[in-house]
Amino acid sequence: MPMEPFLLSERNETLHAHTLTDEAACRRYLEKVQQKMQAPSLLTAASQFSKRYAWFVVQAAFSPMTLEGRKPLVTLGESQLVTDWSAEKWSPVFEPGGTLEASREEDMLREVFARHLTPIWRTLHAVSRVPMPILWENTAIRVFSLYEKKLNAAEDAPAPEKLQRDLSSIVQEAPGGVFDTSFNPLRPFYTSNFENRRGADVRVRQTCCFVYETDGGRSCCKVCPKYHKL
Repeated sequence: MPMEPFLLSERNETLHAHTLTDEAACRRYLEKVQQKMQAPSLLTAASQFSKRYAWFVVQAAFSPMTLEGRKPLVTLGESQLVTDWSAEKWSPVFEPGGTLEASREEDMLREVFARHLTPIWRTLHAVSRVPMPILWENTAIRVFSLYEKKLNAAEDAPAPEKLQRDLSSIVQEAPGGVFDTSFNPLRPFYTSNFENRRGADVRVRQTCCFVYETDGGRSCCKVCPKYHKL
């Protein structure tokens, strides 16, 4: 798909996160992502966007919670994305904004999910028809990665029991209400379905994120359920 000329010169576009809950605005942004990533469809672009955006929000909220005992409110109304479309790769910068904190962990989780990610995911689904399970598994793998890799390897890493307790509180114990859903949509993806692939034990995904369709076609990732088929 050819790149639109304006994308080559547009720098530092600031997008307020709440704008992504507007279908027309969300579509415009996804169309740019689609072109930048050479994705064949809005569905693929939406899936890749959700992985990046979920990582931003998950890190901003849960790293301080686990490392510092804080409960930051990463709100939809104060967060924004800054995108330099002239850069070689789509690499937006996330600015969470705000300094408010919740008094209870459940309130923080509700802000992260029910009031922030869930509304955006529903708009992505409406605009691109990307299945909601893909969006929630994209979110889940970011939470897993934060606790099982990044925080575990941090210089000031908490005890393994603390990491496991916080991870479980998010992906297993949190009620559906904090996601504005009838059940915890992360829980189904927290499985022990591991395989040794490329010399590493990996938790195999249940859905495909379609990253192999980007950049003109590439190999699938090692956690993909299509790993043995592509």
